[in-house]
Order: sequence, then C-alpha cells, then structure tokens
Amino acid sequence: MSQIETKTRILQNARELFRRKGIRSVRMEDIANHLGISKKTLYQHYKDKKNLIIAIAEYDIESHINFLRSVRSESINSIEIILRTSEHFFKDIANINPAMISDVQRLYPEAWEKFKEKKNELFTMSLVQTLSEGKQQGLFRSEIHPEIMAKLRLAQIELAFNSEIFPFDKYNFLEVHKQFFFHFLWGICTEKGLKLMEEYSNKNLFYTV
Repeated sequence: MSQIETKTRILQNARELFRRKGIRSVRMEDIANHLGISKKTLYQHYKDKKNLIIAIAEYDIESHINFLRSVRSESINSIEIILRTSEHFFKDIANINPAMISDVQRLYPEAWEKFKEKKNELFTMSLVQTLSEGKQQGLFRSEIHPEIMAKLRLAQIELAFNSEIFPFDKYNFLEVHKQFFFHFLWGICTEKGLKLMEEYSNKNLFYTV
C-alpha cells in the first residue's frame, strides 16, 4: 500500500470513529487499533490528534468540491441540484454523533473556524449559482435575491447545529435540519417548482422529499 493510500485509509477510518463516538472519546491509540496498525505508523503520518483533525477537514472539503461538481453535471434542473445536495447532507449528518460537533468546536476552535469558513464559502457560491439558474428556469420566485437567500440558508444550517437553542437531548438533530430545509425551499419555489418537487416525491427519487 502506497503512502497516499495509507494516509487516505487513516483519514477515512479516523473520520468514521470521530463521527460515531465524538472527538474526546477517541484516542490515537484507538484509531491505530481500529486500523490494525501500530501507533508509531500512525504518528509517522499524523503527529497528533489536532494534525489529524485538520487533515480530515481538508479531506472533507476536497470531497465536497468533487461531490458538487458531479451533482451539477448529472442534474437536469436546479430543484434536482438542491435535492441531491440536501440528500447527501442529510445522509451525512444522520450518522454524526452530535458530541463530535461540540467537541471540535470547543477543543479545536482554530481548525473548526478554518473548516467552517471554507465550507461556507463553497456552499454559498454553489447555492447562489443554483438559485440564479432556478430563477431563469422558472422554478424559483423571480423576486428572490440569490445571495441573500444563500446566506439565509447558511444561517439556518448553523442555527440547527446550535445545541443551546436545539439541545441534542430534546430535539432530533436530523429533524431540525429537515424542517429548516423544507421551510426554505417551499418559500422560494414557484408553482412550477412546487409541482416538480411533488413529482419527485411521488416517484420517491430523493431521500429528502
């Protein structure tokens, strides 16, 4: 196995452990044992947990860029782009232990802010483009301002991650995100857009609908 393949395998498995158990409860030793490698081998690639978490964040960003490219090339309209993107997002967070979010925010704030800034930039740029195209396709209301609506949607996502407003032991993490998403989408769609959403729903094409 090459060095690149080994590093990718470490990233993917560490990411899965962190997402399932949280950051605090997973030690570097746990990751090495899970992978069936020595701690020495693990530390040769990532000198500490912070270094590993930063690498995972960068890996996630690159994966997100590739995903957005594929969705845009495979979708036939803006409603489909938004539904595919949200389907991917919902499936992704459905497997996240909420403790992971609070752990990384509290223990590694610099890594979290860097990741959030880049992810938000990509999200906003992609959604502005999709909303603008959707207006031209007659699927989204002509009076919406794409950049303002994109920032609103981003604020909704960040609010849904706020455990002080939506405590994880009281609200279903995924359901909060879904409620916000449909509130947003129903508000911007034209009658044509809503009809298309209904068609997708009747055909059970997307997990989100």
